[in-house]
Amino acid sequence: MRSPFALLSFMLATVLVVAGQRDWIEYHSREGRYSVSVPGEPKLTSQERTTPNGKKLQQYLASVLDGTRAFIIGYYDYPASMTFSFETARDEMVNRLNGRLLSEELVRLDGVPASEIRILAKTQGGTEIIDQARFTDIKKRVYLLQCIFPKDEDGPAVIAKCNRFTESFKLTGQ
Repeated sequence: MRSPFALLSFMLATVLVVAGQRDWIEYHSREGRYSVSVPGEPKLTSQERTTPNGKKLQQYLASVLDGTRAFIIGYYDYPASMTFSFETARDEMVNRLNGRLLSEELVRLDGVPASEIRILAKTQGGTEIIDQARFTDIKKRVYLLQCIFPKDEDGPAVIAKCNRFTESFKLTGQ
């Protein structure tokens, strides 16, 4: 199953703007059944995506731009007749970004098994970016958290912000 968030993430990364640092807030999504700490009020969007087998899925995104970094939380539900594969999702993200997989690790997302990957890619303008993504499948709902930043900013300070974001993710109303 294709990862419907990878292309949007790449497009967001190409339009990152320099903005002032913001205070972090606790964002709660009743519909998404999660809470997460983010550096500002997220912009909410949704769009219909078509899977490789022709099924239509609605995806929901909450994104925050913070300086040259993007923090994205996405989720979508899929029917019982479909299955989710971490390996397929990983490969699709790498392919859609025309990137290179830097690392992959089995982790937990609010106590649930998840996969964390780091992808190196280039924006249309030629800037190298890193997409650090953590995703999981819970009861036919896929959650994806992405922290996207310029490669030249990769280091302890940025990784600490990415970790603050992903480690704050909590499921609610399950």
